[in-house]
Amino acid sequence: MSEELEKIAKTIVVNLRSIDELIKQGRKEEAKKIFKETKKLAIERKLYRGFSGLFRRAERLIEG
Repeated sequence: MSEELEKIAKTIVVNLRSIDELIKQGRKEEAKKIFKETKKLAIERKLYRGFSGLFRRAERLIEG
């Protein structure tokens, strides 16, 4: 169980970091899609609070 959560947490972090790169490349729509999917995954697995800072940062990049 913990290995599964660890794998999901790693996926969340990688996705949130890739959003930064996509925004820099001007691919905002793709970044929004990844953000939405990642946020849904984090909420389902009850990991959202732990990564809330990263989610807020990604959201600011998308909005701005």
